[in-house]
Amino acid sequence: MIARRLLFGLVASLLPLVATFGWANNGVEQTSFGARSAGMGGADYSVASDTTAMNSNPAGITQVNRKRLDAGLGVILPDQHFKNELNDSDARHQAFPLPVMGYVDDSHLGPWSYGVGAYAQGGLGADLSLRHEVFRDRDTGELRDQKFHSNLIYLKLATAVAYQVRYNLSLGASVNAGYSKLEMALPFSTSTAIMQGRPKLLGHAFTFAQLFRSPLLLNMKQATANIDLQDADTWGYGYKLGMLYDYNENLTLGLAYTSDSTLKFKGKTELDFNSQVQTAFPDFTSYFSPDFGRFYNRIFNTVVRYGTGLDPQGDLHASYDTELELVYPRKFGGGGAWRPTEKLLLAADVTWINWKDSFDAMRIELTHGSNGAVNRMTGSNHLSIAVPMNWRDQWIFAIGAEYFLSPVWTLRAGLNHAQNPVPEDTVIPIFPAITETHATFGLGYRWENFELDGAWEHGFRKSITTAVSKVATEYNDSKNSLTLDSFFVTGSWFY
Repeated sequence: MIARRLLFGLVASLLPLVATFGWANNGVEQTSFGARSAGMGGADYSVASDTTAMNSNPAGITQVNRKRLDAGLGVILPDQHFKNELNDSDARHQAFPLPVMGYVDDSHLGPWSYGVGAYAQGGLGADLSLRHEVFRDRDTGELRDQKFHSNLIYLKLATAVAYQVRYNLSLGASVNAGYSKLEMALPFSTSTAIMQGRPKLLGHAFTFAQLFRSPLLLNMKQATANIDLQDADTWGYGYKLGMLYDYNENLTLGLAYTSDSTLKFKGKTELDFNSQVQTAFPDFTSYFSPDFGRFYNRIFNTVVRYGTGLDPQGDLHASYDTELELVYPRKFGGGGAWRPTEKLLLAADVTWINWKDSFDAMRIELTHGSNGAVNRMTGSNHLSIAVPMNWRDQWIFAIGAEYFLSPVWTLRAGLNHAQNPVPEDTVIPIFPAITETHATFGLGYRWENFELDGAWEHGFRKSITTAVSKVATEYNDSKNSLTLDSFFVTGSWFY
């Protein structure tokens, strides 16, 4: 009872913390959960000795054979770089915490076991300052650095139950409620087709889209605005099924299926079109003396405002209610654990993640636009935007080893490899989930009813070059690079 109260108190304390983390290794999924799994490269479908089994293979909690409480924390240190014609920049160095905790009771319920836990499931994050051709100083014409920032987190709260059907066969299931939070801030470009409003005097001949796009007029290929989406959050729900089978005393096999989970974010978005419009129309102070230039600006802006209903120097900043939908993907995996000697355990897993059906596009609905001038330009107070993602399905291969150096010391090592799911033509610097290969090392120490495990995971540098981007022209001829280092510590109490 004390352990369960402690767990629920810690879970409640995690909810404020989740706003600070947001990185993952296989797409937006972590390669492992907890220090023991991390030390073995994430090969844990058939290795079930702690509470993280609820989040990998819930049938495994039947193997705990006692009451057990785990609490741990990981930290991920990304090293990201972006290069294009205007930039050659490193992202700001950040540390993203990844909490994990769980309680399992397998001590007095006969063939039944149950557990509750909380796991940082994964996410994304980036923080860069980059130059963009639309954003210039009005007086000097020099490019101004813009914030490119993202943070996607996903914390899963799980309740699991398992039943030992026979001495060598266990089945398990868990249900989960996942809390997710998303924020983004960047110059966002999309087709000028969103500008469906019609200018006042030219409305019978042109839409704003045609006005901006025409090579004889403004010749702008895309619409660009500074977008700031803050504090969009949601809850999603899903389940996991698992099986654990002891083929013999030295070989164990495990299978697990995880359902998808729909995340419907709601929040507020700020859109600022000022730089786009100011870039489209000239500032005559750059051609003439300041006084004469300001005189020409007043005349020109009056003509433009009268002819189009749009003031180039006016306020084109708007607020919107926002709905954004992502689907956290389903996955299926299996593996085996073989103990050739009493001191050595070897494990191998294969996992399939269905990114293709989940991360095909990021769909954003903006409603109740607050600025009449922006609504006039777009033709509505409602905007529908689909950002292409086109992620590929991913196969993950993990191998791990655990060696008992002594009754108290354990050594672990592993390797995790997965093909990058992000296509070259849709990768962008705020969502660079491109790492493929990770090497891991872990160490465990056990005394009486306590255990302390630590692990280090290194994601080798991965680079992707984009020739022509499907997202925006500013990502043409660009290169994204990413390296990850992660550290994990888990403390356990069993009785």
